[in-house]
Amino acid sequence: LRNQGKNVVWFSSETQKPNNDVLLPLCYRFDSVICWFDNDSTGIAFSKSVSETINTRFPGKAKSFWLPEQFLSLKVKDPSDFIKYNSVDFKNYIKTFL
Repeated sequence: LRNQGKNVVWFSSETQKPNNDVLLPLCYRFDSVICWFDNDSTGIAFSKSVSETINTRFPGKAKSFWLPEQFLSLKVKDPSDFIKYNSVDFKNYIKTFL
């Protein structure tokens, strides 16, 4: 995503939220935040959880995002998998949805 011109921050785990000392300053820097983790049940749940956490302090600032479920059957769980699968479709997808 960074190579596509997006500002990106990534967490080292999909199951642990950073504390507010880390998370809140990031939220002040941006008008909107898209929480996008792996396209599996853990990633989707964590995306929703992080969005809710941000939105409790900054209403409407964050939204959850994940790929449609059919991508899992193609072994596409994250942006790098999507680029490997089809980089042109990936670029079009993020232009449309991000």
